[in-house]
Amino acid sequence: MELIITTSVTLVVIAVYLTSLICRSNLSRYRQSSFWTAIFACFAAAIMLILASERDALFTGRSWHENSMGSPTQGFLIYLIFSLAISIIPTLGVVFLYRKKMKK
Repeated sequence: MELIITTSVTLVVIAVYLTSLICRSNLSRYRQSSFWTAIFACFAAAIMLILASERDALFTGRSWHENSMGSPTQGFLIYLIFSLAISIIPTLGVVFLYRKKMKK
């Protein structure tokens, strides 16, 4: 359970940071950021976590069965969707704040 919470928080932090970088870049060019930026940042953060995590911890059936999530593929998909759902709300908030800054 601690692993899921830790990686979900890490995913949110990475996604918010990527969103703010993209929004700042758009703001410096006097372009308004779209809400697709938040979705892109969430998926980019998820891919970064997948590539940076230990392959033994994610891609073996033993680790997922110990966490009682069912099959490895099903457990991984549930985990990924849960993490993306958690990270989309803060990133949309960041885009909304930068859009508000652009209008001032």
